Amino acid sequence: MVQLAEVETVSGEEAEEALCDFKSKLYRFDHDSGEWKERGVGQVKLLRHKENDRVRLLFRQEKTLKVRANHVVMPGTNLKPHSGSDKALVWSAVDFSGEEQATELFCIRFASPERATEFKGKFEEAMAHNDKVIGGGGGGEREGEGEEGEEKEGGEEEAASPSAEAKDDDAAPAAAAADEAKAAAEAKLKAEADKKAEAEAEADKLAAEVGEKAAVKEDEEK
Repeated sequence: MVQLAEVETVSGEEAEEALCDFKSKLYRFDHDSGEWKERGVGQVKLLRHKENDRVRLLFRQEKTLKVRANHVVMPGTNLKPHSGSDKALVWSAVDFSGEEQATELFCIRFASPERATEFKGKFEEAMAHNDKVIGGGGGGEREGEGEEGEEKEGGEEEAASPSAEAKDDDAAPAAAAADEAKAAAEAKLKAEADKKAEAEAEADKLAAEVGEKAAVKEDEEK
């Protein structure tokens, strides 16, 4: 009988305290298609680091445990309800779940409006907490610490200088706002294009009906 040695599983969350842990479904807005793409069902957590005291958001897909969202909860983030659903929330963030950091527009959906409201409250508390920590110069690790290196197998984490980190902290809210504005503009253009296409289809249908009536009338006159 083969004896297998126990292997300790490292999640990257060992040095963090979970402030909340909710099951949910995550979506990412795809700017190329202008549509929401599902990132999976899983657990969304707000984690406070025990050393640098910063709070980050982490979403892991269930079963695979793949990281689908990983970013510091930045002060000034506009977390708002998704139009048409009181169970869903939308926000923009500089995300580190992929190979490279990217500004993403996320939507998260919970099982009930009460759970969405509870998460929103925890998120806002985390923003207020990080505002004090970041404003006071707390923490020396780059945004999204703990998971970026884990997802890049065989790679090393790049150290960020204090000046570069401060620059990223200042730029993130502005980038998030710009991303939301871009998404809103794209959605508006898509809606206008869809409306135009519907109007053209209706006009073609009306023209066909008028043509048929004219042909019938012509036959009757003959």
